[in-house]
Amino acid sequence: MKPALSGQPSGAWISITEIRQAPRGRCPRFLKRLPFLFAAAFLARGDFNPQDWQTRIPITVKQPGTVAAVVAGTAVYKASQAGLKDVRIVRAGAEIPYRLQVLTARQEQSELQPVMLNKAAVPNDGVQAVLDLNGHPAHNRLRIATTLHNFKETVRIETSDDGGAWAVARNDGLIFDISRADRHAAELSVDYPVSTRRYVRVTIPGWHNPTYLASAWLTYFAETGAVRDSVASISPAVTEDAKTQATVLTGDIGFGGLAYDRAELAVAGDASAFSRRAEVATSGDGKAWSYAGEGVISRTPQQERLSIDFPEQWKRYVRVTVFHGDSAPLKIARIRLSDFRRLIEFPATAAGEYWLYAGNPKARQASYDVSGLVVNTVNDLDASLGAAEANPRYRAPERPWTDRNPYILNFVLIAAVAMMGYLTIRLLRRVRTG
Repeated sequence: MKPALSGQPSGAWISITEIRQAPRGRCPRFLKRLPFLFAAAFLARGDFNPQDWQTRIPITVKQPGTVAAVVAGTAVYKASQAGLKDVRIVRAGAEIPYRLQVLTARQEQSELQPVMLNKAAVPNDGVQAVLDLNGHPAHNRLRIATTLHNFKETVRIETSDDGGAWAVARNDGLIFDISRADRHAAELSVDYPVSTRRYVRVTIPGWHNPTYLASAWLTYFAETGAVRDSVASISPAVTEDAKTQATVLTGDIGFGGLAYDRAELAVAGDASAFSRRAEVATSGDGKAWSYAGEGVISRTPQQERLSIDFPEQWKRYVRVTVFHGDSAPLKIARIRLSDFRRLIEFPATAAGEYWLYAGNPKARQASYDVSGLVVNTVNDLDASLGAAEANPRYRAPERPWTDRNPYILNFVLIAAVAMMGYLTIRLLRRVRTG
């Protein structure tokens, strides 16, 4: 930057005249500016230095376009040591801004308020009620409210246009509530095929008191756009816990930092109809376990539900406990973990080779201004990940001097303690003789 034509300094320019003319005893103005200059220089510098990243993966962009996208697959998770916080995209030595897009479902939901009619305990049928929509809107989900806790019941759902002729929409729905002092899990909704019939009849065979069914709602619910990937398939170690009457499945993903939020169990096909409570826990070291979630796995002649959903986890070890009570244990061969797909999107105005760097546990989460980056889908641009490789420019951080010279440090500490003891003894002798 050059001085302005008027002879006065411009911007951060520091003039020699300013130094000479500064009054004695007062700090020149340029010294006051130094902290701001250093701060500006620091903020202008990114945190990417290729020597700090252990792994790199080539990205090939064959055609330039507005934005490229690659899937953050198992190789990316395995290379990352900071939960994808250390991912950087680089081209020709320059860091490229990117964003992570999670392909979760776009939800459409419309809750209806039907009138509950004829709620009663029907002999040999259980608690039954009719819901009147007073019209023909679309609906495909029943949700109930109850004051009961710790139950597991089947639900039958029927639909009708006139309230006289009924057609079964679903007869193997499942609702449950698991309440304990330290946790609570419940599922009080049942899905069924979309219907526009006016009347819905709900039957809960296991209940015999109409007050258990406090209220009910009908909903039209639809999900679109979700993409879910299987991220790991584990052959677990299987043990039986006689005290809790449960089968314990313990699996090792092989590395930490993989994201997953669903565990699906591969149950032997010869198992007859069943309904079992299952609990999921995760661990970073296979010793200290944290509760992740729980649910019910079931199989009926019409449908099976063998997965448990829980908040997203990133730990290496997963444990699924299936409680069977006095029934025969299920034969479970594998645990399949899955999660919503993550896309790494970045501007790709030029074709050629880009690099994805990962493997820096000290890296912070990058923050870029990507407001101008348009929304992408997986196949909008031909971009693909290659095989992960060791970064040839990586330099392991130098160990601290104290770690490299432990014996010297110990000697210094011993000598310091001895000197302090000697000085203390001399001081006590002076006090006594004085």
